[in-house]
This record gives sequence, structure tokens and C-alpha cells, in this order.
Amino acid sequence: MIQAALQKNPRNVSALVHRAHLYGEMGDRERELRDYDAALGASEPASPQRRHVHWSRGWSRYDQGDIEGALSDRAEAERLHGGRPAWVTYTRALAYWTVGDHATALHWYALAASGYPEWGTDEGMEQRIRYWSKPQQARMRALYAHWKAG
Repeated sequence: MIQAALQKNPRNVSALVHRAHLYGEMGDRERELRDYDAALGASEPASPQRRHVHWSRGWSRYDQGDIEGALSDRAEAERLHGGRPAWVTYTRALAYWTVGDHATALHWYALAASGYPEWGTDEGMEQRIRYWSKPQQARMRALYAHWKAG
């Protein structure tokens, strides 16, 4: 289905992002980044599509251990959003926790929990991370446990 969409339109931003994600899951970082770059080139500046590319590439960069790149992509997605998207607080918390900046991570997690009450409960937090990768879940659980212990 993705290939068919790209054969019909090689500049299909959504299909490029989906394929990039699949390449990332397969460990093919070169093709993953190539497709993200192609998606950025095919998306209009300041568009919701461009914002989605940055948000998605931010997760990929996070998974690759490029936390600085992940934060940069997410900051650009936030800027393009024009508001205060719900994912800003918890993704920043996760990124800072991952690099060992626990004080900053706890600050961002507290903001997530105060703005979105589900982040402040065991059940809610588990529900929010249910589709995340195992390493992402483990890090968020550790962060949550420290936040909860207060």
C-alpha cells in the first residue's frame, strides 16, 4: 500500500514518513533518514505535514540515541504547531531522563502530569505508553516512579 502510494506520487509526504518509520524498525537507518529528508523536501514550509515529519523524525532520532537531534526536531514541530501540543512535556521529560538530566526530566514530567492528569496515575501513564517500544516504556516507567516518589 505504501509502495503503491509512492509509485503514484513519489512526493507523498505521509507515505514517505510511514516508509521511513518502517525502515527504522528494520534497522535501515540510511533509508529511514533518506525518506525523512524526502518528506521534508516534499512538504510545504509551515504546513501540518512538515510538522508531522519533524515530530516523527524526532522519535526516530530519539530511538537512535540522537537526543539532541530529537529535541531539535520536536522543537521545530512545536514551533510549526503554533500552540502548546500535549506531547511537548512528556517527550522532553523522556529525552532529558534518557541523557541523565533527571532534574530537568522531573520538571517536564510534573508539567505533563499537571496539564494532563492521566500522566499522574499508574493506569493513565501505562495507557499512554502502551504502544511505545520496550526501551521507551522502561525509561518512562523509571521516570514516573521517581516523579511519583517525589
